[in-house]
Amino acid sequence: IGDLPKNINKEEEICPEWSNVQLVDKNGNFYEKFIGAPIGAAKKPLNQKMLYDKFKSCLQFSETSKPVELIYEKLMNIEKIKNCREVFSI
Repeated sequence: IGDLPKNINKEEEICPEWSNVQLVDKNGNFYEKFIGAPIGAAKKPLNQKMLYDKFKSCLQFSETSKPVELIYEKLMNIEKIKNCREVFSI
């Protein structure tokens, strides 16, 4: 973890995952933007579609052949499950 850039107000919405993003295009133009709370951080959570898309992309690397939609629905409603085996009994 580094120090915050000097021009950043410490009262801004800042998460531990903050970053100072710098970009140089092929014409040599320099762009810089401070990102205090990236999308997906606790202060800026993913919306439902983004969460599902991320879950789906992560699951493609698993060895499961179970339907992504069913696993996702069970996990999103895990508080209703009485026995954890139900999650895996798809």
